[in-house]
Amino acid sequence: MCKTKKELNNLVAKYRELSAEQKKINKKLKDIKSEIIDYVLEKGVRGGKDNLTLIVFGDDYKVSYITVISHNLDTDRVKAFLGDNVAEFQVESISNKLDIR
Repeated sequence: MCKTKKELNNLVAKYRELSAEQKKINKKLKDIKSEIIDYVLEKGVRGGKDNLTLIVFGDDYKVSYITVISHNLDTDRVKAFLGDNVAEFQVESISNKLDIR
């Protein structure tokens, strides 16, 4: 933990520097991921339990591109149906966020 304002200033400067680097790295990762997905979509072999997975094997890796189907409740329609009783079925989630600009 930092003890002085100067230490805090140094940490904030380092945080900003690393955050900028992270943004650049995330952009590069996104571009690479997109290229991998394009390759798998073109050359992948179907597999998995319900044939919704495309698979490509490499020398020392396996790339799987999985289609995930999820079923979510439409909260507005549930509320229209149940009225205020919908609160009984809601789960509260609490998180913290640190924002430094």
